[in-house]
Parts: sequence; C-alpha cells; structure tokens
Amino acid sequence: MRLDLDLLDGTLAGHLDWNSATGDLSAPLADEVRELVEAAIEAGGVSGDPVPTFYRVTNPLRRPAELAVVLAERWAVPHALLPAYDALVARKVRANPAPLGAVY
Repeated sequence: MRLDLDLLDGTLAGHLDWNSATGDLSAPLADEVRELVEAAIEAGGVSGDPVPTFYRVTNPLRRPAELAVVLAERWAVPHALLPAYDALVARKVRANPAPLGAVY
C-alpha cells in the first residue's frame, strides 16, 4: 500500500510503500520511518492526540493503527490509515473520558 506522507501544512513530504502482511517498507522515506518505529517500540509506545495520551506500540509494521500513531509524530496521518487511527483514538477517549472542563 502506498502511503503519502504529508507535513501538517499539507505539503507532500514523500511516500512510503508498506506491506502490512510482511512488515516491509520501501520508498525514499522507509529508513526514516524504520527509525521512528524502532524508537517507538523501544519506548513501549508514543504520545499523541488527544494530549496527553500514550499509545502502546508493539508491532507497528503489521498493525495499521500503531503505524498511524507512529507516523503522526512527524506527519499527518495518511488517508489510508485514518479509519484505524480514528478507531484507536475513539477507544482511548472512551476508556479515559476527559474530566469536566478538559480540552482535547
């Protein structure tokens, strides 16, 4: 699957070819993404939106939602991963509702 990696301002930074069945990455940004993935696994996860939320990361090269939260550290979530990302965020918010007056 080809994932376009856009900067938060919408500028295309590049793309990534990802095979979720094998965990293979290719394309110009593959090495950079591998470094982010390795760092996330080593840390046990990543922080993300809604802040402060910690997402456990164990196998992001095979799990779309995990790859999405890792990529979201540097780029906008790719369109193809948005459903998985949105479902993960929704589960987190339901599991940890915001206290009265909290802003996400």
